[in-house]
Amino acid sequence: TLEEPPERTLMLLISAMPSHVPATLISRCQRLPVAPPPRAVALAWLRSQEPGLAVEAALAATSNAPLKALDLALANLLEQRDRLFDLWPAFVQDRAEPVQAAEKLANVPLDTLIDWLYCWASDVLKLACSATPEQLVNGDRTAQLQTAARHLTPDHTHEFIEILQRSKRQLAINAQLNRTLILEEVCIAWRRLAKPSAGD
Repeated sequence: TLEEPPERTLMLLISAMPSHVPATLISRCQRLPVAPPPRAVALAWLRSQEPGLAVEAALAATSNAPLKALDLALANLLEQRDRLFDLWPAFVQDRAEPVQAAEKLANVPLDTLIDWLYCWASDVLKLACSATPEQLVNGDRTAQLQTAARHLTPDHTHEFIEILQRSKRQLAINAQLNRTLILEEVCIAWRRLAKPSAGD
């Protein structure tokens, strides 16, 4: 078993959510954090895999994770990412409703969409703490993020991030969840962030 492996056995346990791994396993593990490659190295590798793809945008959309970036570019999801981020000014200007927006994004993998929004919200917080554009994940959206950082309070942004994290946990725990409802909840929360009520 994992908790009592036989002698001369080496097991590799890979987890994106180590906090969910039982303590009895953690105590028997040696942690080896794996950092992503430098951006220049990742871009060179991506260009060698699929010449002609928009690799810089794909790398930005995946927090500099080259394997995810390649999958994203090959799946032609970059246009959907642009459509998602274009919802923010539409929400601010009352030109979009969250339920209809969710319908237009229904063909995007929900965990991918949540990752995009998590990085977007994290970038807003970074700018609120005087980060430079070079430190942003979504550098191609710097102007939008700077505008959001000027108008949003850190408390509201943190609340939105908590909703995203909860949704991510729900997806990881229960694959049978109604993903349409989760997507609508996320879009409603983002719309609320754009147009908070006077009592918030």
